[in-house]
Amino acid sequence: MFLKEQKDLTNHPHERQQDWGFLGWHDAEFHHDTLPGDTLRAESTILDKRISKSRLNEGILTVSTSIFNQKNIRVISYVRNLLVYKKNAETPYTPAGY
Repeated sequence: MFLKEQKDLTNHPHERQQDWGFLGWHDAEFHHDTLPGDTLRAESTILDKRISKSRLNEGILTVSTSIFNQKNIRVISYVRNLLVYKKNAETPYTPAGY
């Protein structure tokens, strides 16, 4: 369930799934229990960015995310790595109009 929550909370309504690839997460900490009916929100901060060594039109972001409940209590925190296209990079989706 944690991975589903992570995916659901981090997909922005204007973000397309094909724009990034999930490379993994680490340093996960479960600070507080969540209960059915809790309202959760996420805050993410980009910690680092670098160009991919094998895919020159893509980069790797390191992102720290904390998830809070309706009482503003942090319930989960983790760091994840994402593979993303560089700004204005040619992508396989451009010709299709994505």
